[in-house]
This record gives sequence, C-alpha cells and structure tokens, in this order.
Amino acid sequence: MPVATRTARHVKAPRARVYRALIEAGSVGTWVVPIGMTGVVHAFDAREGGQFRVTLTYDEPTGMGKTTAHSDTYHGRFVRLQRDQLVIETMEFESANPAMCGQMTVTFTLTDTSGGTEVVAVHDNLPQGISPSDNETGWRMALDKLAALVEAEQEGGILDCGDVILRPYEERDHEAIVTILGDGGVMQRALDERPLLRDDADRFILDHFRLRDRLELGTVALKSTGLAIGFSGFRACGYLGEEDIEFGWVLGKAHHGRGYATRLGQRLIARALGAWTYARVLAACHPLNVASEHVLRDKLQMQFEGEVEPRPGFRRRVYSATRWMGERVTGGVAALALTLATAVLTSFCGADSKADPRLQAAVRLYVFDCGTLERADISRFRLKAEEVATIRMSVACFLVVHPRGTLMWDVGAVPDTEWKPTGSAVLQRVVLPDSQQREVTMVKPLGEQLRDIGFSAGQITYVALSHYHWDHTANANDFVSSTWLVRQVERDAMFAADRPALLLPATYAALRGAF
Repeated sequence: MPVATRTARHVKAPRARVYRALIEAGSVGTWVVPIGMTGVVHAFDAREGGQFRVTLTYDEPTGMGKTTAHSDTYHGRFVRLQRDQLVIETMEFESANPAMCGQMTVTFTLTDTSGGTEVVAVHDNLPQGISPSDNETGWRMALDKLAALVEAEQEGGILDCGDVILRPYEERDHEAIVTILGDGGVMQRALDERPLLRDDADRFILDHFRLRDRLELGTVALKSTGLAIGFSGFRACGYLGEEDIEFGWVLGKAHHGRGYATRLGQRLIARALGAWTYARVLAACHPLNVASEHVLRDKLQMQFEGEVEPRPGFRRRVYSATRWMGERVTGGVAALALTLATAVLTSFCGADSKADPRLQAAVRLYVFDCGTLERADISRFRLKAEEVATIRMSVACFLVVHPRGTLMWDVGAVPDTEWKPTGSAVLQRVVLPDSQQREVTMVKPLGEQLRDIGFSAGQITYVALSHYHWDHTANANDFVSSTWLVRQVERDAMFAADRPALLLPATYAALRGAF
C-alpha cells in the first residue's frame, strides 16, 4: 500500500508571498535545507513540466546519505502550478539503493486563514526505505523554515540569508559599521578605497543608508544575536553601457570565509530577478579581490561579462545573472548565469538565434581532461601487455559550440561532487555495482573546465553519451536542463531493472525525463 504523510503549518503572510517562496529558487534553497545540512540547487525551472535538482550535504559526516555516504540528491518536475493556490511536483532520490528509489509526489495547498495562510504539504508514494515519521519530521522542519523566511520578510523588509539577515540600518549599528569602514584591509579589499576616518565614515553612512528606496544599503546582522557584522544591498550602475542594478557586500574580517557572502548573493539575486522582476542584476569586484570573484564565479556561478574602468584607476571585473537563468538554474541559486546559448535554449519561446553573438562564430570544439584510467585492462581491446607501452588511458569529454546551440559529448569518469581538486593529480577509486574497483587520476573538475571557457552545465543545449559505461556518465545529472540525445534501446537498457554491467545509475538518474 502506498505510504503518504501530511504536514500543515500556519504562516503569517499572504498566499502570494508563500507561493513565491515555493517557486523561487533562492527561497527554496533556504527553507528546504534541513538543520545540519548545506544545500545546492543545481537546476530549477519553475513552470509546468520544468525540472529541478537539489543536493543536500550533511555538515558532519554521517554515512547515512542516500546518494553518497554524506549527501542526498533528488530531482523532479513541476506537474501543476496554480498561482497562489497550488504546487504539485514529483521527485525522486538518486540512489543505488532500490529501497530509496521511486517517484514521489508532493502537493502544496495554500488557503487563506485568519492572519495569514494555511500551508498543507502532502507527500505521496514514499519509498520503502524512507521512514514516514522521519519524513514528516523533515517536512515539519522545512515548513517552519518556510514560515520564518516569509514572515521575516514581511516585517520591516528583512531578508533572511541563513545564519545572517539583511535588515534596515539602525542607529545601534553605527559603531560596528564605522569600525569596518576604518579597517584598511576591508576597505581596500572590498571597496578599493582607503580606510575612512570617523568623519568620513559618518558621511558614508549618511549618504548610503538613507533607505528611501530599495536600491540602498542595509545592515548585515547575525541572526542569533542581531549584532551588525557588515552591510549589503543594491545600487544603480552602468558598467555595461546601460542602466543596471548591482549588488555587493562588505563584511568585517572576523566574518570572512563563513559562507555569509554566498548566501547574501543568492538571496539578493533571487529578490532582484524574482519579486522585483529585474531582467538582469550585476556584481563587480576589484581584479585582485580573489575571494569575492570566487564567490561570484564559483559559488553563485554568475557569468563573467568583462573588465571595465568606469573612471581612471577604478577597475572592476563584472559578472551578471539574468531573469531567464534565474528561473531555470540556481546555486542555491547556485547557478544563476547568463545563458550562452539563449537563442537555442529559448527557441521554444520564439527567441531570435542572433541574440547571442557568442553563438555566431565558426563551429568550435573544446576537449576537456576528464581523468586518466590507471591500469586499464588491455585484454578488453584484444591487446597483449608486450604490445603496448602504457596501460594508462585518458578520459576525454567534448563540447561542440555551434551557431545553433551547444552539444556536450560524454561527461567524465568521476562526478565533480565526489572529489575536491588540490591543484595536483588526485587518485580516485570508483566502486562498481559488482564490487569491482577502478582507479582514476583526476586533476580538474569538468564543471570548472566549462566555467573556464565561459559555460556551465545548465547552459548546454544537448548532451549525448558515446555509450552508457560508468567512465562516460559521471556528471550526467548536472545536464538535466539539456536535451538528452539517446537511442531508445540504450535508454531502456540504462533504466532497466536488470541492467548491463559497468553502469552506475546514480550518475545519470536525473536524465530519466530529459530526452
């Protein structure tokens, strides 16, 4: 008999705001993540038939993950969206454990109640390996976070950003912000300015924290104590030759490296592209500010637009996120990026393929290093040991860039999520379903190599696999937004109960509905 759970929560906010939190990637990346875990939203296309994919990683190793020992990845599809009333979605964990697999349906129903909205979440068809009581507890925690998120934003313009909040400036914040503005390391690193004396700092605060409209700065404060640790917000800019808005942040040195900037960026992008309906939002950093550029490029996965010098001696590296990509892909809004293949990827909406000049050049072929197989079994190629000089085999992946779109051919041997680059060769062991082990030497993740040339997985038009063996499918789940080119007979074999050998289904589970 199918197992279901039902969880309800009263939220002190109107239905429209609650509904937006269910379909905005930035909001989902905040409230859906359980306490003790970190979330990454790989893909998020909030329209009927649109797909999403999320990974939740335990902050402390537990060995209890459904996808890997320490993480749960699930993918799904929006089935029905009824504005401000109903969200129905299907989802499935990516797991090699059959007890954790199976398509579930989640239905969110929103109704008006006194002082707010009644949210009911019904979770149908739980897999055998998932405890109904644990599932109900998890959803209760999620709805509590959902309520906290939208209720906080109702009160005084507060933006919930995980461990920190962005709120209107208050007089009690004055000394903390003056101290930050007087810190040479912070000012030169974040604002490319000299440290400010108190009078100058007072003037800066007066000029920038007027809060007369939404394009001004607010205070970044610790949620636990309310103490100010920096400031963040928006301002108008013209870096790309037209009027845009830019977001940024300045945090005290004691609070660097804690993920606060990433969460701020995620929420600010979601706010600008979602509730405020801007078409594009920019962020910029000094060319030598490696830490901030790492957040923009790698954490928020924004698109690099170029380096500008709006005034002599004032240089900025500019990154962008667009409304269309904000709806389709995030990095906890983790992949908000300017689509490189806008014309092709939005052709269903009648877009002009000439809109993106980067697809107008001659056909280009990029070859990526996706690892080296160690001690390859040469007998499979009908060769003898004395006939070969080495038994190491390269693993290559290819990107074709064509005026009509992009094609990714093969996606590697080791998932990017399964290892951390060190700048040197890293030996990885891959365990196959029959317990055989393979060794692969890795140097650079596929996703990073794509970003080096200005692309991301979420921007690729088509993905194709030369065949379905494990050393060709590793990062296939990252291409859930692409159209999968595959023969029916091969697809059937990949998802059959009795699969051929040398397959790792967890690496391509998200492609089930992508062809």
